[in-house]
Amino acid sequence: MNRRKFLAIAEGSIVVAGTTCYALSDGSNLVRADLKQDTPLKSPCPGYFAEIAQ
Repeated sequence: MNRRKFLAIAEGSIVVAGTTCYALSDGSNLVRADLKQDTPLKSPCPGYFAEIAQ
């Protein structure tokens, strides 16, 4: 595998991971819109994103 292909796969993986993390942490988006507002949201993402989810 050449360097260019490796970097493309690595960058794509980072984008997918970031999108998944955001989708699971935000209660107002389409993925988790069925949750009630008073339900505490739990995020699989540590740190900053976990604080936003609460």
